Amino acid sequence: MKLDGRPVKTPSRKALILPTSAAAEHVRAEWQAQENVIDPAKMPVTRLANTILDGVSVNADAVFEEIVSYAGNDMLFYRAESPEELVARQAERWDPVLDWVAEAYGARSRPR
Repeated sequence: MKLDGRPVKTPSRKALILPTSAAAEHVRAEWQAQENVIDPAKMPVTRLANTILDGVSVNADAVFEEIVSYAGNDMLFYRAESPEELVARQAERWDPVLDWVAEAYGARSRPR
């Protein structure tokens, strides 16, 4: 990926190479939106790409184990009752996981 004709690098100086043109376009748009000061807080896609390239890709086994240990908890089933925004966000993010498990493995469960 290039910005202003120069290759983009991660904080660890790795080439910022993204898997799709859509991802590259998101990063380009984030950089283009920067004005006088580069504000990483306003660049979530860039930060995510940097994290993956500088951290996750070199520690894939450890990251996998962390995901597996988190996925083993019961947060999918014991959810908040309020506020409404949290209830909706949990349903939006976790219900597709439960639907996939039900479809792929026939394991049907209902959140409490």
